[in-house]
Amino acid sequence: MNIRRRALIILSVLAITACSSTQPNIQGIWKHAEKPAWIDLAFSGRIGSAQIARHDDNPEAEGQSILEQIVSDSRTPNRWFAKIYSAEEGEFVDATLVLDEEGELIVRIDISSEDSGEVLRLVRGPSN
Repeated sequence: MNIRRRALIILSVLAITACSSTQPNIQGIWKHAEKPAWIDLAFSGRIGSAQIARHDDNPEAEGQSILEQIVSDSRTPNRWFAKIYSAEEGEFVDATLVLDEEGELIVRIDISSEDSGEVLRLVRGPSN
């Protein structure tokens, strides 16, 4: 194998590795920013989901799935697409997750292409 071809293969591998690792790891326990509730966000391969791990005000909600089909936005760092359960709609609806500069995970429901409303704000890690 000539040097040019070997260098091209090495550069290709490095580029693929860099692209695949551009997103931070959001897997783990997140606390609701305003309520005594904790969310367990987990990935199986490239697809994630989130369930209520603990809810001090509503223990019956524990185990309820709130996010599903979480996938990384390959074009935008710190952003994921998902489905979030909407009690109003009675079904899962499109949502966007964004990890902000402070390390908070913000979930927005996609209302239209120009507008989206924040429905959930999570902070990293168990607290209490």
